[in-house]
Amino acid sequence: MTNGDTAVPVPKLGIDETKEVLVAVNQIAIFLLLILLDGLQVFKDVRAIIAKLKDDDDFRIVLQNAVDNIKAVPAEVRDLDAGEIIQLSGIQLEYLPKILAAVKRASAAKKVLEQEAVEESHG
Repeated sequence: MTNGDTAVPVPKLGIDETKEVLVAVNQIAIFLLLILLDGLQVFKDVRAIIAKLKDDDDFRIVLQNAVDNIKAVPAEVRDLDAGEIIQLSGIQLEYLPKILAAVKRASAAKKVLEQEAVEESHG
């Protein structure tokens, strides 16, 4: 940005809020994968979600921070530099094994449920 002939430096926005939202999205994804291991069971799953929000202070704080700051994310993303992209990629890479483990557990649980259904239909 310029002011007449003098360049005025524009301060970097940083990525604090984007990091908070990225962490929250990953934690929500893992939690949902784990509670849906046995398929969608509305009442059981809703109770699990309510219990998680009520009993898990860390989870609730992560979600609240993300919600409080989500409006800052678009501007931060527009202002990303290479170092910040690497930082965000590093956060996502830390969650990848946890997400893959949750998907693997969900897949195994689905197979068990399918096998039980087959056995019941032949039983």
